[in-house]
Amino acid sequence: WFPEIYTMNASGGDLRDISLDRDTWYYNPAWSPDGEWIAFESNGVGGTLDIFVMDADGNNLRNVTNPPGLDLDPAWSRDGKRIAYSGSGERFQDVYVIDVDGDNMRRLTDTLFGESNPTWSP
Repeated sequence: WFPEIYTMNASGGDLRDISLDRDTWYYNPAWSPDGEWIAFESNGVGGTLDIFVMDADGNNLRNVTNPPGLDLDPAWSRDGKRIAYSGSGERFQDVYVIDVDGDNMRRLTDTLFGESNPTWSP
């Protein structure tokens, strides 16, 4: 059994499995602000959890992060251009931000505590 991502319309009908690879885990989906994209964490590359983005219908899958370690908990910026996430730092999970195309990764925290589940301020 592998976790998958499903979509449906607001009335609960038209249930669709948009997970394309049945041997891959799909976790923590997050809709982009414009509803066009879904970011999620998956073990689809190299066996570690990375952040991926795909169209809302499951097409155009691409890996946004691919460093060694775990990348979890994607959260879209309000303008839909960046994703915050918790990633493996030197000791524990730290908060990072990255452009949706995978460029300009930046670590925002570096503490002795593990940070997770980042969100953006309105």
